Amino acid sequence: MDTPDLKIKYAVIDDDVIDRTVIDSEAKKFLFLQKAASFSNPVEAL
Repeated sequence: MDTPDLKIKYAVIDDDVIDRTVIDSEAKKFLFLQKAASFSNPVEAL
């Protein structure tokens, strides 16, 4: 299913910078995913 208008926003919350980088790299493979934010802890995300 290729819907050009479909965008799913996501936020990454992880205390490890390497894990956040890997998640961002993998998510870039899917054009419908759009990163909204990246945080190192839940309090920062709030």
